[in-house]
Amino acid sequence: MPKASPFTFIKNISESTDKTYFDENYQSYNQFLINRGIAFSMDCLFFAQEINKYQVPDHAHYKYFSNVIPKRRRYIKWAKPEKNEYVPFIQKYFEVSLDHALSYLPLLTEEACENIRRIVSERENIREQV
Repeated sequence: MPKASPFTFIKNISESTDKTYFDENYQSYNQFLINRGIAFSMDCLFFAQEINKYQVPDHAHYKYFSNVIPKRRRYIKWAKPEKNEYVPFIQKYFEVSLDHALSYLPLLTEEACENIRRIVSERENIREQV
């Protein structure tokens, strides 16, 4: 049987009345990810906040959510970081980490970012030719 993902646990908690799902897949249960996924749904935020206050075993955590969350289909959109096309070029140009490159971004103008992209691209082309 394939390993259950946090998404399948959240779907099972939200929609299904099957109480045996946890028993079959308990090895891959991750309380942090389940809490986070449940909290993205506004009508379940309070429940996630409440269970976060206590240290409970995985089985009790799953049972709590299974019993208190109303069963219905939820379309939970997970938060994702914004992507910027200049960040990899800034990283290579200044030889810094992703976090530092993101902090440089607001300080650079659009023209400066284009120049950095051009310079890094030229460097890579020269390295390929050698």
